[in-house]
Amino acid sequence: LDQGRWRGQLAVRWRFVKDVPFRLLRSIRLPNNGGKPVTNSRDMQPVQPAEAARMLLAFRTHPHKTSLLDDFAFYDCQEAAVARLAAASQDGAPGIDDATT
Repeated sequence: LDQGRWRGQLAVRWRFVKDVPFRLLRSIRLPNNGGKPVTNSRDMQPVQPAEAARMLLAFRTHPHKTSLLDDFAFYDCQEAAVARLAAASQDGAPGIDDATT
């Protein structure tokens, strides 16, 4: 890449935050990437308007039950539990390793 070519910022306004299975996107092939599925693309891979429209349609119409935001809450709880265990082991309370020996 020409590093001097990419200057400034790209403003992004999120429209969708939800999980969309790869299987719904694999049929979308990129002619400028050897006809590979869009799911095999790298960051900054150009996507032509027709393929982009099909991707947006998949995002818009897929009924979802989970989103990336759900994962953040889960990992926040996991991190808090690990911190509690670490604090307890520093206070001399038996930890996981102590219970198994």
